Amino acid sequence: MAVTKAIAIPGAPLASTDLLWVDQASERLYFADRSNFGVDIVDAENDVFLGRVSGFVGPTGPGGGGLNGVLVTPDNKLWVGDGNSLVQVVDLSLNPPRIVQSINTRGTNRADELAYDPVDRIIIIGNDRESPPYATLISADTFTVLGIVPFPEGSGLEQPVWNPQLHVFMINVPTSRGAEIALVDPTAKKVTGTYAVGSNCGGTGLALGPFQRLLVACGAPFIINAVNGSILNTITARAGKFSSA
Repeated sequence: MAVTKAIAIPGAPLASTDLLWVDQASERLYFADRSNFGVDIVDAENDVFLGRVSGFVGPTGPGGGGLNGVLVTPDNKLWVGDGNSLVQVVDLSLNPPRIVQSINTRGTNRADELAYDPVDRIIIIGNDRESPPYATLISADTFTVLGIVPFPEGSGLEQPVWNPQLHVFMINVPTSRGAEIALVDPTAKKVTGTYAVGSNCGGTGLALGPFQRLLVACGAPFIINAVNGSILNTITARAGKFSSA
């Protein structure tokens, strides 16, 4: 596979970036540009850099660095995990877009990766470097902290996803036993179940596909049944491409 086009990003060279989000409604790509202390906006249809949202703590925050997770909600708000335990909310309807809310998640380190429950309009974000780590639940309507979900056996928190069929957040949780997938009820504000999915890896990303197939990044990625946690397939990379084993 060859590179077909490169998009020039102004400012400092991109030495450090984190998560990205494609908003299908606007066909725009948003990504956490730590090197330039902002979220870069790209027209994903025409492959053009459109601008940068600034005002973030960035990678040098005394209470932990950013930028980290990003997502866009249907009301055109961009949510960003930042340093100093802050979640920043950007109003994309403004010209230019700018931060309109800074939410303190009450930790001493960064606010990291996040997901959105569109039914209850709740954001979940991982405070992965606290001891012990915890997830913060935030109202997308009032921008207030609704509560926290502690993970006393976690050695961190990785990517959460929203599962609309099960009505739970699913979070990849590294532990001393290996990776676990935690199921979090957003209204009860607690873990309602866990799946042990890997004894020899820390766990990182998650992606929910059709038919309750959950792709788990954990050393070699694998696919589990999101309903019961059973492992369906393991994926290995061979000769520059993926194959299943």
